Amino acid sequence: MGTSKLRSCLAAVAVTAVATALAPVVEAKPTAGTVYGGKSAAKWPVMVAVSRDGRQVSYAVAAWRTACTDGMGSDTEEFENIPLSAGGKFAKSYDTGDYQDGTATVRFAGSIDGKLNKRRSKITGTVRVMFSVKDPVNGVDYACDTGTVKYTALN
Repeated sequence: MGTSKLRSCLAAVAVTAVATALAPVVEAKPTAGTVYGGKSAAKWPVMVAVSRDGRQVSYAVAAWRTACTDGMGSDTEEFENIPLSAGGKFAKSYDTGDYQDGTATVRFAGSIDGKLNKRRSKITGTVRVMFSVKDPVNGVDYACDTGTVKYTALN
């Protein structure tokens, strides 16, 4: 299979798998409340919305770009309805584990955490995204991992 066909195949598998794995998150809408914006240490934009009652992060999104096994990869990672502790901490992660999509073995994982300062004017935390697609039948072995990246978001 040529390089361009391989990339097209990989892109189709990755888009289908991401859409399937994240469909409920993509449909989420932020609840009105306090919105924090900023960027990660890697200069990716980050937005965190805290619910009006201050009990949860209703929506968070981080853009990312990283070197993958076959070039650069980029996208956004979205999270919703993350409980916020009385001390202002929150964390959410997911990991699909390996699953079959046709002849491909696919895995997606992501995490975000953070802490509000005492004045509730700043959030500091980390975000991480990884995915892999392995399809020996079509000669695909593709993986991306941002590693754990720090971010700061201000109100």
